[in-house]
Parts: sequence; structure tokens; C-alpha cells
Amino acid sequence: MKYATLTALIAIICLLAACKDRYSSCVYTLKYQDARLDYKLDSLRYHKSEVTPEVYRASVEDLRNEEQQVYQAVRDCHFDETHQQEYYYWHQGRMWSPSEIEKEWQKVQ
Repeated sequence: MKYATLTALIAIICLLAACKDRYSSCVYTLKYQDARLDYKLDSLRYHKSEVTPEVYRASVEDLRNEEQQVYQAVRDCHFDETHQQEYYYWHQGRMWSPSEIEKEWQKVQ
């Protein structure tokens, strides 16, 4: 229940941000996908004890593949001068160092 409320709150914030002209559609989509990936990882970690190690490993690998797809979308997205903060978040932050998903994937390998 706690995660559902958090997800709804994130979605509302993203929708409000999308209404502003300064956000392009790809920037909005990337922010949403980023929040969704973090939520999925938290949920996966929370339910880790309820699944077998093989299922958990496969789930983490699927999540890592999703993250790689988001990273490719970031590379394809055009960040103009009004999106510099988002550009730096992705290119000098999130994609530059190993993410929590990548670290979890390395642990289960």
C-alpha cells in the first residue's frame, strides 16, 4: 500500500511537470521511467525472500535490461539548453556510475 501511494505521488508530480512547456516529451518519459525502475528495484528487494534465487536473479536481469533500454533512450533524446539540468543528471550522474540495479545484478551473478 505504501508503494502504491508513492507511485501515485510520483506520477502526479511527473504529470504536473509535463504540463510545463520547458519539458519535452522524452525528458518527461525518462523521468517517469527512472522513477519506475527505482520503484521496481525497491519492490523486488522487499519481496526477495518470497522467491527462489533463480527467479530473483532473472528478475534483476530483466530489470537491468530495462535500464539499458532507458539508457539508450537517453542517448537518443535531444536535450536543448532548457534541459541542461536533466542532461547532466543522466550523462554525468545516473549513467556515469554504476546504478543500484547494476550493483544488485553484479551481486547475484
